[in-house]
Amino acid sequence: MVVQITVPVDGREVQWVKSLEGTPAEREEAGHAIGKEVGRVISEAALNEAATEVRHPSCCGRRMEIRGRRAIMVQGVDGPLRIRRTRYRCRTCGHESTPADGLQTCGRHRLTRQLAKRVWQSTCQ
Repeated sequence: MVVQITVPVDGREVQWVKSLEGTPAEREEAGHAIGKEVGRVISEAALNEAATEVRHPSCCGRRMEIRGRRAIMVQGVDGPLRIRRTRYRCRTCGHESTPADGLQTCGRHRLTRQLAKRVWQSTCQ
């Protein structure tokens, strides 16, 4: 059995072609793996889009300077995600900020908020 999945994400097509072989249980497991990969690609695109929509921060009464974009790896529900977010620096005091981190990740941990929520829910049950 050959499965082909094409998902358009922000004008580009992400495509998977998998040959599912083996027992029915192995094929079912492979199907779930494909679903997780689709979820990971969609999550990564959504987080990268959100990172560009963060408001420009201020410090010491002035807008902070943009100091480039930096990528980090974050653990999401469906696997690791590569997120590019803008870094800012205050010209007066030197304070650095990446405001997208506060919206996307849980504290200083490299977990998405959704994964952190699921972990918390599983420990409370």
